[in-house]
Amino acid sequence: MIGLPCADTASERRQLLESLQGLEGDHDAVIAVGPLADGVADAAWSLAEARRALEVRQIRRRNASARRRYPARGLVVVDAQDAAVESLALTSLDASAREAFVNRQLRAVLEHDAQRQSQLLETLQVWLDSGCNTAQSARELHLERQSMHHRLQRIFELCGGDPRGTGRLAALHLASRMAGLP
Repeated sequence: MIGLPCADTASERRQLLESLQGLEGDHDAVIAVGPLADGVADAAWSLAEARRALEVRQIRRRNASARRRYPARGLVVVDAQDAAVESLALTSLDASAREAFVNRQLRAVLEHDAQRQSQLLETLQVWLDSGCNTAQSARELHLERQSMHHRLQRIFELCGGDPRGTGRLAALHLASRMAGLP
């Protein structure tokens, strides 16, 4: 538990995260930072969210292709706010509802990945998490930009077209974040 000044707590929290991420040395530790709590009464909730963020990180790491995005060694700082979607899904939806939603949105992509051992779901996740920034996604996935464009084109074909500018974008992002949750 860390008490932050009452004024500009969001900025103080952001600075705390940056400080933790900037720690140097030979650390093998995972630190989870929960969301801001309005007071001591919400401290247990913030702690639970931090713990759930650690669980989400472990779930993501189980996927072999995602291990490079979630390193096992070194100092790792996990922000519970980055796992808010997964936390909501885990606490508000039962497993069958999550699975049904993911299948409705991503069935063709999941089937393609299963049949061809491709990584279109991971590509979609990285692209959506980057704010649909193709160049940034290609760098993160260690792909040539043209290869990234080809993967996105295949994903769009499987998902019924380019989702940008449509209500489907949010649904695909939500489904991609929930894919793999137990």
